[in-house]
Amino acid sequence: MYLMYHLGNVYICTQYDYTNNIEGFWSHFRRMISGCYHDVSDEHLQSYIDEAVYRWNTRKASQSERFEDMFEKSIGLVRKWSEIKVGLEAA
Repeated sequence: MYLMYHLGNVYICTQYDYTNNIEGFWSHFRRMISGCYHDVSDEHLQSYIDEAVYRWNTRKASQSERFEDMFEKSIGLVRKWSEIKVGLEAA
């Protein structure tokens, strides 16, 4: 626990009493958008946020650990072209 004295007011900070994590995440997200994607549509915004959340939550993992995790999560998500084509023709 830490005590901070800001102009006579005393603030107590514990492990969970600060906003640095969420501020760091949004800073990372803004840099990701401006550096990689340049523009984000409202339609796909949630997908970009999901990707940023995954990257943030695995930021301490090595690249190989992150790849292995993504690979394990993607098993069963692969679809055959014939399944995709049928869905496109129906639309």
